[in-house]
Amino acid sequence: MKKLLPLIFIVLLLIAGFFGYKFLNKKAKPAEEPTTISKVKVEKVNQLPLEQRPYIIIEPKSQTRPQDLGSWITVTIDKVDNYQSVEYDVEYQAGSLIQGFMHRIDFSKETPPYFKEGFFGSESKGKYKYDENVKSGNILFKFFKDSSNYDALKTYFNLQNMQQENGVFSSNDTKAVLTVTAGNLTPQDYIVIASTLGLPEQPRGEVISEPYGFYAARQTKLTKASLTIKTGKDFNSAKILGWDGKTWQEYETTTQQGEATAQVDQLGTFVLVNE
Repeated sequence: MKKLLPLIFIVLLLIAGFFGYKFLNKKAKPAEEPTTISKVKVEKVNQLPLEQRPYIIIEPKSQTRPQDLGSWITVTIDKVDNYQSVEYDVEYQAGSLIQGFMHRIDFSKETPPYFKEGFFGSESKGKYKYDENVKSGNILFKFFKDSSNYDALKTYFNLQNMQQENGVFSSNDTKAVLTVTAGNLTPQDYIVIASTLGLPEQPRGEVISEPYGFYAARQTKLTKASLTIKTGKDFNSAKILGWDGKTWQEYETTTQQGEATAQVDQLGTFVLVNE
């Protein structure tokens, strides 16, 4: 037993030394630095007055194979006299995924109106893989006055199919709804609905709504089509106007409880004005 006592004493000293070291090391450990959250720059968008904004049309691409319908869009930009170039970022939802692509246009190297085609998917060695279930998205435009100064504009779009929507097409903010009867469009036709941000030409009267674009891949006349634009306020003298490519066409409009409704005979850009 006496021979074991020194050994036991040594073991106890080692154990005490180990725990003493852990205790002192824990006390000496400096406090952790607080986590720093970086501030993300938020774009100030749509600050320009309506009459100063470029006019932007988003539509399905017109020349695609039947199996490609709903996978391509064309972005057309006009009225950009005050700018040198534009960069725009397309962001869209494909099922549960957020996807996107970017384009740039140098206005000095092309002639107006300026346009670019883009598709929802990816490309490798000339082979395209299209994203599925693309129904909506947004586009952020940066219109550059010079290399560092730009105006930012943003629009939201819906991509809707005639058959899937039963002929009822609505804007992303749900304030503009176009109802098209069967026979005006084929079941395979797609329509892109989006604010055009600017106007092709200033109409007579006070503009009291967003300018909404309803565009298909082909031009077509409509029969018994109805367009409703919500304003949130009652304007008894409000009228829906449609741009036919040259002038504003005035439609007979009824107003009730902050909504204006008219029978329209074309797809295109529409706006609500109060005279």
